[in-house]
Amino acid sequence: MLERYFPEGIAINFKNVGGKMLDAVILNMRKNGRIALCGMISQYNLAEPEGVKILVPLIRKGITMNGFSSLDYLTGYSKFMVFYSSLLEKER
Repeated sequence: MLERYFPEGIAINFKNVGGKMLDAVILNMRKNGRIALCGMISQYNLAEPEGVKILVPLIRKGITMNGFSSLDYLTGYSKFMVFYSSLLEKER
């Protein structure tokens, strides 16, 4: 069904669900697409988490998949809040 909405494939995906959703995205990525992994909520409470079942397209299409944690960026949080607050002030 994703190919209906992304006929040329998905270029960039922010993934925080994992599981079957990640498999579906991988199958529908375009060549040299990028996936940012910040979570796997569908897996957190499973007694035996599922592995990603579909990896071959990562190789065949040259897809890049990188993981990160928001905790890695806590040192920049105060700077972000100053910036974001200034944007909110401009909208008022």
